[in-house]
Amino acid sequence: MIQKELVFVNEPLNTQKEVIEKLTDEVYKMGWLKSKEEFIKAVLKREEEFSTAIGHNFAIPHGKSNTVTQSFIVYLKTARKFKWNEKDDHEVDTIFMIGVAEHEKNIPHLRFLSKISKNLMNEDFRKSLDECKNRDETYQLLDQINGDIRKETI
Repeated sequence: MIQKELVFVNEPLNTQKEVIEKLTDEVYKMGWLKSKEEFIKAVLKREEEFSTAIGHNFAIPHGKSNTVTQSFIVYLKTARKFKWNEKDDHEVDTIFMIGVAEHEKNIPHLRFLSKISKNLMNEDFRKSLDECKNRDETYQLLDQINGDIRKETI
């Protein structure tokens, strides 16, 4: 599930490509990808099929690939909103990127995605997330979702 090292706040990025490359670089540094290029290709292929901008300034790009050695979730909040892609008019400033290893069967990251999607429908949660000023505050809020998932698996 989400880890503090993979939470980024107020990043000066302005395009979908910059965001996907930055987050992929960070995951690659963690050793959870065999190939940055292959993962970026998987994410962009998914984006071509259907935009992952979901409204309320959020996007959830994701890719399932055998280049992913450990499934992950990365959170990034940009310094300002930008248009996610040319196919739609959604502006985003909050991105959750998910990588899923093809070999994993019981993936808690998908439970996290389900939980975060439900939370993103809640205006109070979105406001709390938007008001987080740094990595620590953001991680503390998102870790509550990790805790909910841990309780469900016990």
